[in-house]
Amino acid sequence: MSNRRRTKAAQSVAVSETPQAPPDSSDKYLPALGVYGFGAFEPVILAALVTEDPLLLIGASGTGKTYLLNSLSEGLNLDHRHYNASLISFDDLVGFPYPDPDGDGVRFLETPATVWNAQSVLIDEISRSKPEQQNRLFSLVHERKVQGIDLPRLRYRWAAMNPCSLDQEGDLHRLGAAGPGASRPLCPFRPCARLGGSER
Repeated sequence: MSNRRRTKAAQSVAVSETPQAPPDSSDKYLPALGVYGFGAFEPVILAALVTEDPLLLIGASGTGKTYLLNSLSEGLNLDHRHYNASLISFDDLVGFPYPDPDGDGVRFLETPATVWNAQSVLIDEISRSKPEQQNRLFSLVHERKVQGIDLPRLRYRWAAMNPCSLDQEGDLHRLGAAGPGASRPLCPFRPCARLGGSER
């Protein structure tokens, strides 16, 4: 593991303030993927791609968070997994366990949704993660491991959630207001409200 990964293992890339509307999208990369309204956040998003640090997006429903992250994985031609944290089960991540034919351990029957060969993972609605899944997601996001087993192909760990609301108070208290392992609370953004005429 590189020094950079050791020193940043518990850090998340975050948006720290509400940005101003971008003046022009002609010199941006995201519009080339068909993603608009994120111009002011593009440096942060690109930094997360370069450093391979976890990235958490917080925004109101319909602002394109999931579309952005799925478009990034498609544009980079990654073997991608998209999980809903409020619905995910352990079997969704690892597959179905069965005894090793030699009797020396347990193997997992993989499905197209299991995480073993993924290069990127998106955990949607992470603020609604069930308590029993939070430690597993922490290990996946910050250690690139499941059940203590390394995921050598996994490069990008992304998550998305809606802003804090009264009906999420219990979940947010357990998750430290921003999901498993988040280093600090993040400010919400509403990029769709800042789309220019040409981007609309």
